[in-house]
Amino acid sequence: MTGRGYNKQIINNSLLSVLQITISALVILVIYKFVINSVGIEEFGLWSLIISVTSFSELGNFGFSGSLIKYSAELSTRNSFKELIGLLNVSFIFLALLTGVLLLAVYTIGDLILPFLVESNLVELGKNVMLFILLGLYLNVLAGLFFAVLEGLNISYLKSISIIIASITYLVSTIYMVNSFGLIGLAYAYVIQASVYFILGIYCICKRIKNYHFFKLKIPKGLWRRFVSYSVKFMFIGLSQTLYDPVTKVILSRFGGLSFVALFEVATKLIIQVRGLVLGILKNILPKIVALKSLNGNGTLEKQFSYVFKLNLVLLIITLGLILPNLKIISIMFIGTFDVNFVLVGLILILGWFINSITISAYIFNLGTAHLSWNLISHIAIGILNLVFCLITGLVFSSGVGIILSWSLSLSLGSLLLLIEYHKRNHLDIKTYFNPLSFNLLAHYSIFTLFSVIINYYINQFYILIVVQTILAIVFLFSLYRINFVKHSVLHFKDLLLSNR
Repeated sequence: MTGRGYNKQIINNSLLSVLQITISALVILVIYKFVINSVGIEEFGLWSLIISVTSFSELGNFGFSGSLIKYSAELSTRNSFKELIGLLNVSFIFLALLTGVLLLAVYTIGDLILPFLVESNLVELGKNVMLFILLGLYLNVLAGLFFAVLEGLNISYLKSISIIIASITYLVSTIYMVNSFGLIGLAYAYVIQASVYFILGIYCICKRIKNYHFFKLKIPKGLWRRFVSYSVKFMFIGLSQTLYDPVTKVILSRFGGLSFVALFEVATKLIIQVRGLVLGILKNILPKIVALKSLNGNGTLEKQFSYVFKLNLVLLIITLGLILPNLKIISIMFIGTFDVNFVLVGLILILGWFINSITISAYIFNLGTAHLSWNLISHIAIGILNLVFCLITGLVFSSGVGIILSWSLSLSLGSLLLLIEYHKRNHLDIKTYFNPLSFNLLAHYSIFTLFSVIINYYINQFYILIVVQTILAIVFLFSLYRINFVKHSVLHFKDLLLSNR
């Protein structure tokens, strides 16, 4: 697909991404509320802790999923689909074996350390839950290979549809399983969801790649070497990312308790799901960046970067920015009461993730142009800072809020390192980030936030608070539509889509 059809597909992918992320976020939040009400916040904290400890298993993709996106886009520009099929199949066999070995190692280690992390009455339940979580992760890792190819071929809407189906399956099976079996039922539902996702991945690949056959395994040695080299960088990025969550939650469970782990989980999941709206839209331009780089070099990319950065800022304001003034409502909805600790944790995390998300543009452009080194360095910096800051805070202050503040600070500093390096390497104008229009945008948001704080302070009736905050949000969004910054960012993003492929 080329030209106008290719660009139209990017828009379709983005729209489906928004729908998928919205539905997935709602499903996850409904599941969390249901599980907390059904088994209690302590057992939910156990689930969150085990998910974090076993997240090391996601390294089982060894960076292949991220690498397949780039190479699928690159090979499709040359119509080299035989090579692409071979690359996918060899990757699948390779990962099926290595991931299985890794899962066994993770289960063995988890079995040993779990008694040191949770109370004795929860250890046996934790081991059983961990077994099924690892099985679900195994299926998700393998399914990710198929969907990575679809993303590279600029048909990621199929991935979005598959996630929607799997998410709805997860919700329905969770309600039945948790009512029947308790917390272990949530683990059963997780495996069911992963199985559906895996089957859909195979189905979509067979339908969308002509002459696909699982036993086609021939690929040029040079291509495999380049692919593995690129994947290794992705693997180390994944390793550094994987360390964040379990390190923070393990330290939190030790110095703040499982209830604080649960608060951190709910707030983090909410923010990441909403942030995913921005990432889902912008990530769809990755195949376009790869194509522009392959055909035109770096000549047109830097102007496009400024366009994407502006759109990114607008999207962050109308997504993460709208969570912050509504933390009181969110606390009542998902915790069941106005929990001051939850609101404080949410505020700290939103600020950290907002700063991190400002660097999405640089991160994606680095992926598209194969400049992964500083993406990796940024993640390593975040991981090291998080470990040091959280340990110091935990040992000295034994404060759950302090540990979360340390995490947020680490996330911010490591992320800014990436943006600063990208700016220097590409000799960007400072006006890309700081200009009258961006200050106008932030001024509008500051006024909106001030009014929201006042409303939260004086209105205590839940439903009235929802109505008033909704009206204020609509007024704010309308005011953003009226300022030139928003219009310009959308028009500039359109220019990117119309760039010669």
